[in-house]
Amino acid sequence: MADAGLAGQKGSFNALPPAGENALNKHGGILRVSDDRRHLTYSDGTPFFWLGDTWWCCPSDLVPIDGSTKPGCASAYKTLVNKRQEQGFTIVQMGCLGQELDKINALKSLPERTQYLSYWQQVDRYMDYANDAGIVPVIGLNFEVDLDAYSLDELKFLWYYVVAR
Repeated sequence: MADAGLAGQKGSFNALPPAGENALNKHGGILRVSDDRRHLTYSDGTPFFWLGDTWWCCPSDLVPIDGSTKPGCASAYKTLVNKRQEQGFTIVQMGCLGQELDKINALKSLPERTQYLSYWQQVDRYMDYANDAGIVPVIGLNFEVDLDAYSLDELKFLWYYVVAR
């Protein structure tokens, strides 16, 4: 089946400057290496301190954004982000690829590229919540992923989606 994608489609959007008090909005969310190559900075040159936590199965059904296994906790993920924000963390490293999110596994659906957009729309909800809290999400593969099972073209396709986040 041919996928025309956005070929021939037209539209427009307005990009506004970020608003809010978190450091990502105030100083720019693109991290850069400083001129002296000794530390990271925000887009405007303000030093960035990398203080992070690693969540191996996030985002995934194991760390839901809607719901939790703990009674009285509306969102396992939001609770984690809020706690790390209180503690002054600046990044969370997430090893999500290879995990299920809304019963979809990005790697297992990679060869057919089925349900792909739905998966990444859910991932975007996680990324947006972290960014809104001033925390940079860093996406990685889970350690049990067998990358030899995928072609170079499939992995390039996957990383296109990861980098877009």
